[in-house]
Amino acid sequence: MRPVGEIRQALTRKMRELGKPVTARVLAALACVGFEATRRTLGNLIRDGLVRKSPKSARVPGVKRPVPLYELRMPEQLPLFAEALA
Repeated sequence: MRPVGEIRQALTRKMRELGKPVTARVLAALACVGFEATRRTLGNLIRDGLVRKSPKSARVPGVKRPVPLYELRMPEQLPLFAEALA
């Protein structure tokens, strides 16, 4: 397997430090990563089952729609390795 990338490490580390749901733009700023790279990596993390969209959303000035919040999944929510291969 390939090693985990720097952007993925930075985002997950910052999400773990915060311990609460955060928007993609705020996460990008706090992790010192570009927004497009953050958005793409969050999509990959969601697909891999490590991050999920929070049921809550945030209202951001200048944005007409609610912005999704992202959070790390709890260990009991993570799929088992054997189930991921099936």
